[in-house]
Amino acid sequence: MSIKPNIFAPSLARIRSHNKFTASSSPSSSDCHTLRVIAKLRNCSKMKELKSIHATIIKNNDHHQPLLINQLISASSAFRRIDYAILVFRCMESPNIYVYNAMIRACVTCSSPVVAIRYYLQMSRSQVLPTSYTFSSLIKACSQVPDDAVLGEAVHGRIWKSGFESHVFVQTALIDYYSNVDKIRDAQKVFDDMPERDVVTWTAMILGYACVQDLVSAGRLFEVMPERSTVSWNTMIAAYLRSGDVESAASLFNQMPSKDVVSWTTMISGYSQNKRFREAIDIFQQMKTAGVVTDEVTMATVISACAHLGSLDLGKEMHIYAAQNGFDLDVYIGSALIDMYAKCGCIERSLVVFFKLREKNLFCWNSVIEGLAIHGCCPRSIGNV
Repeated sequence: MSIKPNIFAPSLARIRSHNKFTASSSPSSSDCHTLRVIAKLRNCSKMKELKSIHATIIKNNDHHQPLLINQLISASSAFRRIDYAILVFRCMESPNIYVYNAMIRACVTCSSPVVAIRYYLQMSRSQVLPTSYTFSSLIKACSQVPDDAVLGEAVHGRIWKSGFESHVFVQTALIDYYSNVDKIRDAQKVFDDMPERDVVTWTAMILGYACVQDLVSAGRLFEVMPERSTVSWNTMIAAYLRSGDVESAASLFNQMPSKDVVSWTTMISGYSQNKRFREAIDIFQQMKTAGVVTDEVTMATVISACAHLGSLDLGKEMHIYAAQNGFDLDVYIGSALIDMYAKCGCIERSLVVFFKLREKNLFCWNSVIEGLAIHGCCPRSIGNV
């Protein structure tokens, strides 16, 4: 299943900034044209379509407009085409900071951190001043090269030199970076030195403690948070579940003022990972009763729990529920169903699901081969699959 990220969210304020709109003036025909092109980019679902839009932009001599180049670069990164993003970038003779930021962010999205840093250096040589958005992307680039601690420290130094040490989301990105490279004390120092913090900052620090298995510090920080978001609750619950403390996780889960699909799925997965499959099914039933719409991850986890319980009737019920609620038979749900039917003694149904799958990954093949082997099928039968 391919999910296209929604990276096109240009605020009206940004559009007005680029096109010099004012609150008292009406958009010109040129402005309206730009907005129409952005709308097309926002709805673009195929690379071929993106290239067609790009060709139209060039034909209309709009390929020097920073806002359009910005969006083209972002669109290219959504398709993981950093080569095309670079091609688009090179169309501009004098890229501004918005275009550089888009390019650096695209490199990070496409897991090309070294290229991101090169564009930052090029930007500096061109005397284009960075913004806080520049550094938030650069920090993420450093996280993708965790073995080079000097690089992250150098970017941290640049942040101080450029005067962004008090920007909340830049400092939050630094906390996340130091946590990812196992420098929890440095993360804590950044956190302690911040003049102000938001709920994302607190959650990032809790996650950092959780990553190094310091649940005492994570729990203490969670208790003194000025405000908690659903993500904060989910982070703490997941930390307890990863450490095997299911009771503490369940206690927090029951205290949550509001739960989203991640909250429910985290508990279901946590129970399954700790081999408490009956509780996983019970939480799923509560989730349905609460009217929360499940997703593919939840369904695959619940079906897997049925397999471990050896409950064919319950597994069939989950299969019917998935079909009635419009879930596609993708590789995740498909491999879970194949495994469930095989372990519950119904190899025929397992094979039916296998052959219905439009695409099959390694997990699907492993599940069906293991199922056939469990039921004593001869090597020739496995070869025929």
